[in-house]
Amino acid sequence: MQKSMKGILWGIFLLYLLLLTYQLLMKYYSISQIGRLLLFQEEGLFFLKEVNLVPFHTIQSYVQIEGTTFLSAMRNLIGNVIGFVPFGFFAGLLIFKRPTWLKVIGATFMCSLFYETVQYIFTLGLFDVDDLLLNTLGGAIGYGCYWIMKRYLERLKRNRITTV
Repeated sequence: MQKSMKGILWGIFLLYLLLLTYQLLMKYYSISQIGRLLLFQEEGLFFLKEVNLVPFHTIQSYVQIEGTTFLSAMRNLIGNVIGFVPFGFFAGLLIFKRPTWLKVIGATFMCSLFYETVQYIFTLGLFDVDDLLLNTLGGAIGYGCYWIMKRYLERLKRNRITTV
């Protein structure tokens, strides 16, 4: 990959990480409130330090909801998956020289664990093991998209070489 193209892709990846950070950590607070939270001068405004360590507990409770609340629950579940699809794609493309499923899933899990831990420490949200599972699934889907694209481009390149 050309150096300039790689630089552009890294820029896009960093922009994505900034947007992800905003969405996961700052969506409920103003900048000044975040500053006070980070300096431990203010308790979290909306969240107590809550933890869900039971796999599939939140997912199951969301699936059992009906009506308008069901739609917002599904948005939350699907959003947790979709939010990490780009991470898996860019991890395959940029982070690892020789990416594997295990490396990308591990990196996605660690990134998600970081966000969940920060949410817990600074009471910016709830620590939920289901978020870890859904985020990691999103990263795996993103890496799958990268893997398919890479194979397709390799096949195109081979076909061009053999037809010339």
